[in-house]
Amino acid sequence: MVVKLCIEELPYRKAMKLAEMIDAEYIAFLVVEQREDKIVVKDIILPYQEVTSSSCEFDEKMFSVITESKNINPEEIKGWLHSHCDMSVFWSATDESTIKKLGRRMPFVVSIVVNKKRDLKARIDLFRPFRITLDDVEVEILWDDSDLEEELKREIEERTASTPSILSADISRENT
Repeated sequence: MVVKLCIEELPYRKAMKLAEMIDAEYIAFLVVEQREDKIVVKDIILPYQEVTSSSCEFDEKMFSVITESKNINPEEIKGWLHSHCDMSVFWSATDESTIKKLGRRMPFVVSIVVNKKRDLKARIDLFRPFRITLDDVEVEILWDDSDLEEELKREIEERTASTPSILSADISRENT
């Protein structure tokens, strides 16, 4: 079974920037959408939480509070992100426990672990009709350069002029 996990540019940048800025482990929820043959992370939501440099705990209340306060449909949250701060990326006991809890309310759970070195590890756990874990899922970042492309096209049109090349000028002189 080939599953393609994609992360849009903004949530990817948010995850890495949060890992850089928070000197502790943290938890965030993933807003996920299924598109044809891929699963796409569309947003990352940081809930209120108590954290330390070596642990953070998922509390069921976090889920309710964040979906109500951010006016998010709970059906859109299908995963979680966990920072291991300065440690390597691996599936800790906290990760395993949280994935299991989330699996009670979701048909599948996307899990991502990041750290300050910008390492990323991902997996998908399917819970229905029975549990299957797809570990070390390859992740594609969906870079959004559409605005950049339009901006560069305008700059190219405004700031470049087509001139005959020196080579073509030399050839035309030789033919006369």
